[in-house]
Amino acid sequence: MRCTAAGIQCTPNEPFPLTQHYPCRTQCNEKGDGYIYVKPANCAPSKSAYIDRVCMGDDVYEVNNVNTGKNKPTLIEHCPQGCQNGMCRVFSLTTCTNEGQIGMDFITKCSAICKDGRYAIAPWCDKIDVVGYNNLSTYTAYSALSKLPDTLFDGIERTPLVLSWNMALDVDYEKNSYTSGEYFSKGLTDLPYDYTQITNSWNEPIDEYVVIHEFIHQWVTQKGRR
Repeated sequence: MRCTAAGIQCTPNEPFPLTQHYPCRTQCNEKGDGYIYVKPANCAPSKSAYIDRVCMGDDVYEVNNVNTGKNKPTLIEHCPQGCQNGMCRVFSLTTCTNEGQIGMDFITKCSAICKDGRYAIAPWCDKIDVVGYNNLSTYTAYSALSKLPDTLFDGIERTPLVLSWNMALDVDYEKNSYTSGEYFSKGLTDLPYDYTQITNSWNEPIDEYVVIHEFIHQWVTQKGRR
């Protein structure tokens, strides 16, 4: 926003950067005299209510500022091949020992899962585009999707899964964790694609069961179009 002779103005439809006071995705409206929230909504948590997986050197640490507001990293994974986006880098087809462990494939940049002693590219790669508000939210969504049978991802349309931290849930549910989800079919929105919106409150990560529940909505809807 900038001051002009006509008052405070902005460039129509131009996105605004995220800030402490405006932690949700916004953009200038069509008239250039205010802002609107971008859909699908995507918000980030405040610094004092933040839980995340971060890379420190070649290892994955958890940062948990909830209740303390202080950064006290805890080692949760050692990564021999390095760390990326809060996950260990791995190579598909290489051996692994922790069944179900999720990493980031070094070559394809897709998530990979340890299955039957070897890393395999995740079946949702290039089918579910996870848009997390931080590394932990993305990892949690991957973890939820990994619990589904691989065959459920066959033939589905490429769909964004947008994860958002909702400040409104801070007020309504400040003593209880809360995750809400909704699946939007492209026939019911002005977007040319389906998308899923998952929103959680400040004191807990995304609920994996909500991710699975909304994916089933997606699967049923998209299979019904065929």
